[in-house]
Amino acid sequence: MKTIIILLFSLFLVFSLGGCWIEREMESFARDGIIRTPDLSDLEDGDYTGRFRSGVVSVKLNVSVRDHRITAIEILKHFNGQGKKAEKITEEVIRRQSLEVEVVSGATYSSKVILKALEIALSGDS
Repeated sequence: MKTIIILLFSLFLVFSLGGCWIEREMESFARDGIIRTPDLSDLEDGDYTGRFRSGVVSVKLNVSVRDHRITAIEILKHFNGQGKKAEKITEEVIRRQSLEVEVVSGATYSSKVILKALEIALSGDS
């Protein structure tokens, strides 16, 4: 019985500390995550894939570029918790041809993860 209690307490500590670490990572990225728009004039026509993960949010997406313009963004996978509505940020990116857009209210963290994946795709760092 004592062994079971020690085991359960140990598991509790591991999950608690892990949760704190993930939360700190997410807060840090949401606050300090710098996202820059790559120079689209350097890009050839084609489809570019980007991935980014921070904390519990991850995204994989495809960006289509034609005539040095972003013409389409397809989100292939998005593990987001409650940040599904952040996916509409792609419409604004296409409209403005920039990653420097306002994040989706209520989905700030997922918005930034999507923008970072776009930056990676368009920078060729994927």
